[in-house]
Amino acid sequence: DQAVNQFGVLLDMSLVQGALAIHEAETKRLLDEAAKITRLSNPNSRDQMLHWLNANTNVDLSKLTKETVAQAMESADETAAKLLDIRIRTAKTSVSKYDMMKKSAGNDNRVRGVLQYYGANRTGRWAGRLIQGQNLPRNYLENLDLARDIVRRGDREAVALLFGSVGDTLSQLIRTAIIAPEGHVLCVSDFSAIEARVLAWLADEKWVLDAFMRGED
Repeated sequence: DQAVNQFGVLLDMSLVQGALAIHEAETKRLLDEAAKITRLSNPNSRDQMLHWLNANTNVDLSKLTKETVAQAMESADETAAKLLDIRIRTAKTSVSKYDMMKKSAGNDNRVRGVLQYYGANRTGRWAGRLIQGQNLPRNYLENLDLARDIVRRGDREAVALLFGSVGDTLSQLIRTAIIAPEGHVLCVSDFSAIEARVLAWLADEKWVLDAFMRGED
């Protein structure tokens, strides 16, 4: 693990820089839109937004958490739904990985120390560090190459036009920021419920293995 960490993984820094620029522009656009609706001095303020929503829309919220916002969206009026959607988009934390990539990369665009052997004290599992490479959003974009090229250019308008949600597109591209050096191939694998399957095998819980084999949850 020390050799792996010292060698590091290569990052596409042009993609990282473009994603950060687009994220900043999109956040500003959304907050400007929220300010236009509410006339609040700081629509990004949790307290200001919470008070405004309760006083001017049909929602009654005690806090603005992911769970309460999702629940309120089910019956929110048009104005509340718009503002809550903006809240969801600006609160998306997955794109913060781009910022960590920028901070962690060395002069050779490699980030090191991303894995720790026996990092989880009770289970002995490997632990992800810095960019948390063990927990990256999956991507379902049909044209990854096009999306990556647009993001490298920092073109927020093109991302919105061609892919819809800017934040979701940036989130899906996070794992593609880790690249192979020229002349090499980066292979990605993801085992399905690997721990639950191996544990069942070790414990000789055949009924669990049978359930997995039948495709059950």
